[in-house]
Amino acid sequence: VEDRTIERVRVPADADTTLGELQVLLEPSLAAGMREGLRYLETYPYGCVEQTVSRFLPNVATYMALKQLGVKDAKLEAALPQQVGVGLQRLYALQNSDGGWGWWGNEASQPELTAYVLLGLAQAQAAQFVVAESVVDQAVAFLYNWLDQEPISARDYHDRRATVLYALAVAGQGDLGR
Repeated sequence: VEDRTIERVRVPADADTTLGELQVLLEPSLAAGMREGLRYLETYPYGCVEQTVSRFLPNVATYMALKQLGVKDAKLEAALPQQVGVGLQRLYALQNSDGGWGWWGNEASQPELTAYVLLGLAQAQAAQFVVAESVVDQAVAFLYNWLDQEPISARDYHDRRATVLYALAVAGQGDLGR
């Protein structure tokens, strides 16, 4: 038996406990901890583009972590590629003809959302999943087209631009001159 130190969480005396809760779960391994979070994401009831990527990306990250750490978990090893494949197919189906993505299918393409999808696709490629190059190429073209346009609103343009340039760089399509 090893000696363990348990940290205590201190809640301020004036905290309103009716506004939320804190739940701490201890898991015996990395794989066990990831399994519960992935189960929640798998059954999340909504399916807009952002939620699809937000459900898809943790599956990719978990797959990569298991491989890099040499963790063996037969259930996760079987489920993760299938979940990634489902996410990829949904993203392919929701891509607009201009190469971008809107919040839902057939909604106007948004640069920050398209950048988020491209980031997810690049991560999937890095994890050695097969990603349709034509989908990536169309997303990259949409983002460069957006970058070439005059900003409509300076207020949030710089944040969007930074997000787009970051996603392009992660996807290996960056432009240091921009």
